[in-house]
Amino acid sequence: MLRNSLPTLVSSCLALLLGLSWAQRPVAQGQEERGQRPPIATVDMAKLFNADKEYVAERDRLQKEVAEAQKTFNEKQQALLQLREEARRAKPESAEQKRLAEELQSKAKDLEMFRQNHIQQVVDAEKQLNIKTHRTMLEQISKYAETHDIKLVLRYSSQAVDEERTHQEVLALINQNVVYQNALDITEEILQSLN
Repeated sequence: MLRNSLPTLVSSCLALLLGLSWAQRPVAQGQEERGQRPPIATVDMAKLFNADKEYVAERDRLQKEVAEAQKTFNEKQQALLQLREEARRAKPESAEQKRLAEELQSKAKDLEMFRQNHIQQVVDAEKQLNIKTHRTMLEQISKYAETHDIKLVLRYSSQAVDEERTHQEVLALINQNVVYQNALDITEEILQSLN
């Protein structure tokens, strides 16, 4: 009788051990059940940049500088067009026409140099601003991730894909790597650490 019950006892013990391992497996692998986040998070970098007061102030200053330069460029371009009209009205092959043509060529060259120099200055300033702000954001994200044992932080955008967006914005939003996330966004936590 003991011989017949031994296989039953062994199979019951195996079933019990197997059941215990199955019951413990989700708790060991799934941190959500313990009330913790998985070691992955997402962050909305555009939202972080737009919340950074220093970044926004400097970006606004650069935009004003660009607007002022555009106004100056338009005024110089208008003066150039008037000079071209004067040269067109001058007597052909006259000394006045030659003088106006030389002046027109010189002013056109100056205008192009103004445009190129200003574009380069703005591009350089914007580049430095973006690098500085990005480094600040990465530092805060790294600190938060290390403190909360997060191993991977992915960039995503919380902006909606809608008709109000430009074509380029729509393409950027639909081509982002994170399509869906739930309770992984640490953007607000990073914003709090920045303020």
